[in-house]
Amino acid sequence: MGLFDCSVCEGLVIEEGCADDWRALSGYHYCDDKLPAYKALYVLRDKGGRRACRPSNGVAGVIVYSMPVVNVQGRNIATGGYFTGLGDKSLQLELINKNIRCIRRVVIEPRYRGIGLGAKLVRETMPLLGVPFIESLAVMGNFNPFFEKAGMRAYRKGRDVRAAVLVEVLRSVGIGEELFIEPQKVHEMIERLGRNDRFFVCTSIEKFVKAFGKRGKMKHSVERTRYVLGKLSFLPVYYIWRAAF
Repeated sequence: MGLFDCSVCEGLVIEEGCADDWRALSGYHYCDDKLPAYKALYVLRDKGGRRACRPSNGVAGVIVYSMPVVNVQGRNIATGGYFTGLGDKSLQLELINKNIRCIRRVVIEPRYRGIGLGAKLVRETMPLLGVPFIESLAVMGNFNPFFEKAGMRAYRKGRDVRAAVLVEVLRSVGIGEELFIEPQKVHEMIERLGRNDRFFVCTSIEKFVKAFGKRGKMKHSVERTRYVLGKLSFLPVYYIWRAAF
């Protein structure tokens, strides 16, 4: 029996969707429930007619595509700098917008998870965009390789200089990376540091968070510690797929 021959998958079809389809599953997305500005949205809909407790409108999964951002380090590495060095920013933007689309959200209804439907949704919708390149930047790539199973190539990068410096600062006061999954404990350890060490660590954290917009104004708290450790622990993976035109 093939992966998609099981009874759960009978009647599942992929079709163009809308904002209502996203809203049906938005609460299950690990990032947030806000629908970003999108170029295309496809839904994996259960039309089998026999599945008990079928979700609202039969929505079993949703994928959202948007226009790409201008500067992505992973893209430059993956394409050998093809979209850079043109000398004209407007020309660069035109080239990027013409040739690339970005996967912004993929979510599968919990009862349909674990049988490869995320990879199926990605793999079967990428060719529908009609562009040479599809890309995505996803933290989930550290835990679930479904983008790679869908045929995308992964590019994993190391920490940037700012993050690497802060990791070393924390390590210097006895806070190793193995503790990054325990923000409450780390925060308490910072609170118990001597005056000079605590000032050193807190000042280093303040410098680090300044690069994150409104988050840079967060006050010293468990919430800020949790946010910072998340940034240090989970580096997004860059994915790219090239169409076989």
